[in-house]
Amino acid sequence: ELCPYLDIITCNEDELKHITANKQQELNTNTEENIIDLVRILCDWGCKIVVVTMGSKGATAYKKDPLNGTVTATSQAAPQVDVTDTTGAGDAFAGAFLVDWLCFEGDLSQALLAGVLAGSAA
Repeated sequence: ELCPYLDIITCNEDELKHITANKQQELNTNTEENIIDLVRILCDWGCKIVVVTMGSKGATAYKKDPLNGTVTATSQAAPQVDVTDTTGAGDAFAGAFLVDWLCFEGDLSQALLAGVLAGSAA
């Protein structure tokens, strides 16, 4: 119900699966194709941009074209870091992503880079 009011939703792969579980319980997030299928559900519900964090693999932002319905993806790989504790990494990602998104007027690539670097440093 809230999706049409969201400009951006940020979640990790597990959260994506849980958010969309009511519609696609048989899908998992083991493949890129399945992730896109789950993202399309959120886009069909009205979300404009869906950002999926993937831990050491980085993050991808998906945006649905309102005219033709295609979903485009912008990805950012994560740098290799020595991980001792992941607590707060998602929050650091989300904060940096949103600040950068607002400051640079919606540059997805730049916002993803800022988010991934902050999450990796957390």
